[in-house]
Amino acid sequence: MISIPSVKLGLKSLCALAIVSSTSAGDDKCVELYQLSRDSQIAFIQHHRTFHSVAWSPSGSLLVSGSAVFDFSVYAPPEFSLCRRVDAHTGSIYAVSISGNGEYLTTAGYDGVVKLWDVRTGEFLDESDSSSGRILAMSFLDDDTVVTGGLDGKIRLWSIPDLVIRTTHDFDRPVTSLAYSQNRLLVIGSAGQSPGHNVPIMTWDGDDLTEFRQLVGAEKAASTVSISKNGKIVATAGASQHGIRLWNTDTGETISTLPGHRVSTTALSFNGTASSLASTGQDGFVRVWDTEEGILTAEIQPFSNGVGRDVAYSPDGNFLCACGGYEPGEMVVWKCAANEHE
Repeated sequence: MISIPSVKLGLKSLCALAIVSSTSAGDDKCVELYQLSRDSQIAFIQHHRTFHSVAWSPSGSLLVSGSAVFDFSVYAPPEFSLCRRVDAHTGSIYAVSISGNGEYLTTAGYDGVVKLWDVRTGEFLDESDSSSGRILAMSFLDDDTVVTGGLDGKIRLWSIPDLVIRTTHDFDRPVTSLAYSQNRLLVIGSAGQSPGHNVPIMTWDGDDLTEFRQLVGAEKAASTVSISKNGKIVATAGASQHGIRLWNTDTGETISTLPGHRVSTTALSFNGTASSLASTGQDGFVRVWDTEEGILTAEIQPFSNGVGRDVAYSPDGNFLCACGGYEPGEMVVWKCAANEHE
């Protein structure tokens, strides 16, 4: 039996929070944080091992995390009190996703099994073994369809709620990240090598995934990806590159390249208007970027040890969540400034 550790809510010291703003040539100074102000941290949650993944319900009324000790947890904003913690798998949970209607939760990870749950009650509904080894990425496409990707280089579309594999698409290299937009575009991140390190964008229609565009020109393979809600901007970063590249999906051209993290960037998330992009990485920092200006607007190192694993804006842009750490695992939620998400 896995014991439930205490949930710590409230403020954590943010004295190291600062951004660097150039006010004139050769005159850089530290100024007070804007998006992540000193009193903006509203939840600090610990687990005895690392959190790997986080996901918001479409309404923003629930936050779900997956951990390295095989369980998932459900929290309720705005206090982010623990609703339930469920022992779910026989290995780390690398991916969690909630359906658009807010009814279903899917979990997957090291054991290669996809499991379906009632997100409101935590009731187990069904499971299916993909026989593919580790599943590293997963996303609901609509209320009836989930897409997964993993080490075997195959992308699978699953029917919900019966968890039957409808179609399998060969990708030929490990799939490490999936990002889906409202205009039915699916971006695929991979740790493997590809011709020219291209990043594929697919169009989803029923059981079919057809190529919409290849993003050409990345210097390294893009192992983590994010796409704006309207599908107009894609962000990519990789395990062997420090920078973050922003792309125009209509033209396939690079918009800008952000410095990223001192070591690998592990997760990316746009806010609802795509005016801000949050990132985290193996350096343990969480950073917020202005996508229009291409500049860093905030940063913090919230984890006492270990790396940043995942980051996610709430659907309404009111909150930003990041998770990571090692022993203990840590998850932090910040209240975003009002004019960041309007």
